[in-house]
Amino acid sequence: MTTVSASVAFIVLSLMPFHQAFAQTPAPYIESIAGTEEVDVDRNGAATQAVEGDELQEKDRVKTGADNSVRITYPDGSAVIMGSSTVLEVEAPDGGASSAQLISGTIQAVVAKQKGAQNSGSPHKFFIKTDSAVMGVRGTEFVVENSPGTEGTSLHTLDGTVDVGKDVQSVRNGQGSAVTKNQMIEANGKGISQPRAFDRRAFMQRFRKTHPRVAAIAARRIHTRIEVQKRRHWRERRRKNREHRH
Repeated sequence: MTTVSASVAFIVLSLMPFHQAFAQTPAPYIESIAGTEEVDVDRNGAATQAVEGDELQEKDRVKTGADNSVRITYPDGSAVIMGSSTVLEVEAPDGGASSAQLISGTIQAVVAKQKGAQNSGSPHKFFIKTDSAVMGVRGTEFVVENSPGTEGTSLHTLDGTVDVGKDVQSVRNGQGSAVTKNQMIEANGKGISQPRAFDRRAFMQRFRKTHPRVAAIAARRIHTRIEVQKRRHWRERRRKNREHRH
């Protein structure tokens, strides 16, 4: 590529609207669904039934029912498993980091680790936001529960470290709280508590009982979007063959 054409390409990308830039990068996708109810995706005010393999766009709201869960997988292998009765909004990358807004409900997230990612000076690669707090991670596993209003947000770190603050900037500037493995923290309209230890065994027993579909999905191997699409097409062909025989 010549210097002139490279410069033109840079200018075009610089002027590209943010939502178009999001569309140019590999998108998160619906990797796995478990349960007896439909998973809905609200896009531009219209609700559609989610199907394994579907790509998600900025501002998509994914909604689970009372008896299902869904795993959203990101290009780097990071995954967010939504519990029952949960609403999650996909956001455009924030400064190069993946981002999502937990409107209500429960998620279990596993953010893929990179070499040196646990260094406190390295950039965060994923942000989970609620109405009470922002959680920035570099590579870890954690559970977030959010009830808008007085109950607020709770975070339980299962592995690694999660930085928690009032907004993205405070987390990036190191002004939040570091919540390490087997610690929890709570946040609501009054502020953010100090990290404290929790009984991991008792918490996980309660979590699995309340969200059994999450445990079922977590036990499955994560598949690439191409693998998921092939699996979906195979199931569709098998269904049509059965209908044809009858």
